[in-house]
Amino acid sequence: MHLSDIIEYRNFFTDTDHLSINRAISKRPWYWGHSSKGKSKSGGVPPFWQMPLDDDAFFTKYLLNRIEENTSTEYDLERVYANGQTYGMRGSIHQDGFDESCRTLLYYPLEVWNPEWNGKTAFKLGDEYRYITPEPNKAIIFPGAIPHWAEETSRTFASLRITIAWKLFIKVK
Repeated sequence: MHLSDIIEYRNFFTDTDHLSINRAISKRPWYWGHSSKGKSKSGGVPPFWQMPLDDDAFFTKYLLNRIEENTSTEYDLERVYANGQTYGMRGSIHQDGFDESCRTLLYYPLEVWNPEWNGKTAFKLGDEYRYITPEPNKAIIFPGAIPHWAEETSRTFASLRITIAWKLFIKVK
C-alpha cells in the first residue's frame, strides 16, 4: 500500500448530480457527537457532526452506480454518511478498514472552497504524508487501511466543512 493508491477525481459527478447532492443534504438533520474512532484512554477523541445517508436510495443506489461508472469498479456498499466540521474541529487519525478490498470514496459536496480555509484531508503512511485540498465536486478514493484525518478549518471559514463518505468493498468476481 502506497500514498499513490489515493486517486483524486475533479468534477466527479455531473453538475446536476452535484446540485442534487447539495439539495438532499440541506434537507436532512445533522447529529452531534460522531467520532472517527472510539474514545481514547485519555478521552481526547474530538466529536463532530454526522448525517446518516444509508436510508436514502439516491446515495445508496443512484450515486453508488455513478461511483462504479466513474471508477470502472463494482462495489458492495457498507455504509454512506456525511461528516461536518466547523472551525477548531480536527479529525482523529484513523483507518476505515483493514480488508484488502476495503475502499473509501470521500466526496466534497462543497459549492465553493478557498484553500486559505485549510480543512485538508491528510494521509500518513510511515514517514510520508499526503494532503488533499477540498474542492467543489472533488472525490478521492483510497484503501481504507491508509491512516487519515480531516485537518481543522481556519478561523476565517464560517460554515460547515462537509464530506460524504462511501465505505465500500471491491466486488469479487
